[in-house]
Amino acid sequence: MCINFWRYKDAFPDLQSEMFSLPHIGAIILAIAIILVCAFVMRGMPRERVRRMLQILSVVVLALEIFIFLWAYIHGKRHMGAPDYATILPIYTCSLINYTLIGAAWGHGFVERCCLAYLTTIGLIAGASGIFLVNGLRSYPFWTLGALFTFLALLIYIPVAAIIVAFDKVLTRWICTK
Repeated sequence: MCINFWRYKDAFPDLQSEMFSLPHIGAIILAIAIILVCAFVMRGMPRERVRRMLQILSVVVLALEIFIFLWAYIHGKRHMGAPDYATILPIYTCSLINYTLIGAAWGHGFVERCCLAYLTTIGLIAGASGIFLVNGLRSYPFWTLGALFTFLALLIYIPVAAIIVAFDKVLTRWICTK
């Protein structure tokens, strides 16, 4: 199962996973469990602690984004002679959420409120659809870096968005009063 984890998409063109296969359904159940646990643990947490968690999360997600870009660049160059910029450039919805998370965590005033609004609307919609319709499964089998990065990145955003929108009354009141 894990022997192909680091492979690039062109190294195994006939092994793509199917949507709603057993691993995908298991990962959906795991995602929902993680979301519920995060929401329960962070319920009523003070604003400064939530902000600190968002700051840590933004640094981790940015490091993962850089790592996955370099991984796709190196493997794309090795397997195709040149990287496939159409699929590796960080301009997709999940990448935009990465940058918005940075603005929500480190920004102040208008920038922070705009980023939080984007995260809690577009982030929640994109994250929910991304968990059920994982783009990575079109190019990779489920247990590979490409598919899991897409899936796990969205696992991070949904709890953050759900916590900000529905479960953290302190932060919600703070957003509405600014």
